[in-house]
Amino acid sequence: MKNIRFRLVLCLLLVIVLGASLAQAQDNTIIVATNITDLASFDPAQNGSSTNLSVFYTVYERLYELPNDPTQPLIPNLAVSHEVTDVTEDSAVWTFQLREGVTFASGNPFTAEDVVFSWTRVANFQNEPAQTFNLFVESVEAVDDLTLRVVVIRGPFPAPISFFDVLTALPSFSILDSQLLMENGGTTDAETDTAGEWLNQNSAGSGPFILTGWTPEAEVTLIRNDNYWNGAPAIDGVTLRQVNDSTTALQLVERGEVDIAQNLDKDLAPQIEANPDLTLQSGQGLQIIYLALSPGFPDSPLADARVRRAIMLAVDYDGIVSGLLGGFAARPAGVVPVGILGAAEADQYRYTRDVEAARALLEEAGFADGFELTINMPSSPLGGLSPEILAAKLVADLDEIGITVNPVIEADSVFREGRNAGEYQAWVTRFSADFFDPSNWTALFTIPRFFNIAYYAKVLDEGLQAAAVETIVAEDRAAAVAEYTRLLNEFAAYSVLYQPQTVDAVSAAVSGYQFHPVALIRYAALSK
Repeated sequence: MKNIRFRLVLCLLLVIVLGASLAQAQDNTIIVATNITDLASFDPAQNGSSTNLSVFYTVYERLYELPNDPTQPLIPNLAVSHEVTDVTEDSAVWTFQLREGVTFASGNPFTAEDVVFSWTRVANFQNEPAQTFNLFVESVEAVDDLTLRVVVIRGPFPAPISFFDVLTALPSFSILDSQLLMENGGTTDAETDTAGEWLNQNSAGSGPFILTGWTPEAEVTLIRNDNYWNGAPAIDGVTLRQVNDSTTALQLVERGEVDIAQNLDKDLAPQIEANPDLTLQSGQGLQIIYLALSPGFPDSPLADARVRRAIMLAVDYDGIVSGLLGGFAARPAGVVPVGILGAAEADQYRYTRDVEAARALLEEAGFADGFELTINMPSSPLGGLSPEILAAKLVADLDEIGITVNPVIEADSVFREGRNAGEYQAWVTRFSADFFDPSNWTALFTIPRFFNIAYYAKVLDEGLQAAAVETIVAEDRAAAVAEYTRLLNEFAAYSVLYQPQTVDAVSAAVSGYQFHPVALIRYAALSK
């Protein structure tokens, strides 16, 4: 009988100890309330939405990494140095010396062959992430285990680009464990590769965390990479949870159910500041929220540049930034965000509200009585502002010049499908940075061979395309960005509404928070 009692007591003690251990493990996991509805794939060759960036920068690594400050130089990561040789009008050879002693999370050693495999796979998939790669890379070769040779071509420009090292920091240039991926269906042939589904629930990287699961529109789970070559993180893992409403997200962090509530509505900032158990973390990101006005529909009023300019003149930008966003936003003159080379020089070409001038332009274009305009929008928050609130503001602003706006707010996946199919005449969405060079915006918003976001290649002014090229090759690139902005605003296909700052509520128990304008949060630096 005593033996039975002893066993019962022992079992009870084990349950208590195990329960305490599990609770402690959970306590050492950072839980983030955020929006993950834009996730489509965790395969770097398949997708590059804004939430993907946070995960890609956490589980995968690249030759170089972006610093927290856009004005600072690149950070050597899996490469320690590079040199450029054999420069001609058509090409240049970039030779990278790779870091010795790096292992992937699997324990497999990192070599130049992994870079060749990863980049070739991206190139052959021919998806959005491949566009930049295929324009500029002619060949990739492993000279030896720690030497990589890349032939960079000029693409659509007069000479080979001088900043290929910056491009290697793009998420699409992430380096995967080729051995592990091949064991799970990965190849460099898009037709035979079957690793996509595996990569949606696992990762094959060398970064400080490992992807262990993804439930679409619900949760993403990461665990610490104990084999991380640069030192394992202090926390056990990170869980990203879908929370649709900013107020709900803040309540969760106030109750201690999550550690960070990310990208909250700006009007919640005073409530966060007043709570001694929370810290308000805010940073100026590089994302822009813009209204696209496509002139690609000949029978639409938007085919007339005067109408597009009228709409841009009618928007109450200050009311959005100061009123709706409480000042937690900047407003660049054009698509190149504040903080990027040339944005300050372009400031002189910023649109300001002028209702009378807008009405005069509409009358001149033959639309004195106005017209109806459908504006499509995704349902997820736009830089910490609900689409419903922003839509109501645009409805009111454009009503003052006689334009009746019919906002259509739809699920992100439905919105993306319609926009990418070129079905929409006007829409509001976000664009997030991949890297800090102005070409990240000037090329993608203008040059059809990249990704012509407003889908107006058929009517695009050749002078504007040439101006975009100048922002990349000109000796005075800042002045070229300013001139490009002047021409783009004259063409009036994009009305940049605001450049949001992030507003995050962080538990006082969390330390090491580091804001990053692209990756948003450096999870490896956190502890609690």
